[in-house]
Amino acid sequence: MPHQDGVDGVVLSNICGMNLWPGLKPRTLLIASICVVSITACLPPAPSAGRGERVRSVVVLGDSITWGFFGVTPGIQDPLSSRLAKRGISLRLLGFPGDSIAAPWPGRTDWPTQLQRSVSEDNPDVVIIQSLLFPESADQAARADYLAKAQELIRIAQSRGAHVYLVRHQRGFGGQAEESNIAEALQQQAAEGKGVATIPADWWLDRCEDPYIPDGFHLTERGSECFSNAVNAAVNQLVNQQER
Repeated sequence: MPHQDGVDGVVLSNICGMNLWPGLKPRTLLIASICVVSITACLPPAPSAGRGERVRSVVVLGDSITWGFFGVTPGIQDPLSSRLAKRGISLRLLGFPGDSIAAPWPGRTDWPTQLQRSVSEDNPDVVIIQSLLFPESADQAARADYLAKAQELIRIAQSRGAHVYLVRHQRGFGGQAEESNIAEALQQQAAEGKGVATIPADWWLDRCEDPYIPDGFHLTERGSECFSNAVNAAVNQLVNQQER
């Protein structure tokens, strides 16, 4: 569970998800007053582009952070589905372990094709793009291709009015960290001026107990729970704004 100075992870998740109600216990109110200064850090601004209908479906397009690493590490399907279901919201995962925005795992369908099919058939209310991998990041031509594909994903996601989020990640070690820096910079460039928000998963994972396996990159079961909290908090925030 996420923690900070002993703050209960569920309470912190609820505060960041704006799930506050009258009659809170004194201890919870104290925690809320302490944590309120961190709300801008743990929550993104809601996307400024997107339709006004209540959120009922979420798509996460992701790599092994979303899916787990080929069965070795956990994915977010179960913990995030259970959180979203409490508000009547369905979850669908797209992508695959080993995929990137630039290229799918061998034999798999590329992300624009997967997302276009989902938007056409399911018309999700929220699309979250989670991607860290970019092994060709040192090549300038590959960077241009990556940027074009990231722009295409955002265009497809917004084509029927979905709210779109990117994910700000942990960094791993060495070359993996530099690769991730370049990938996220290109994603942010693709999203500039398009009303896309960014989920601060790194904030949640920094406050999570033992979130990573030894590679410093893939998530443990606790890390997967904390990442699910980050996504759930962002979706809750959007839903709460719509209900005002």
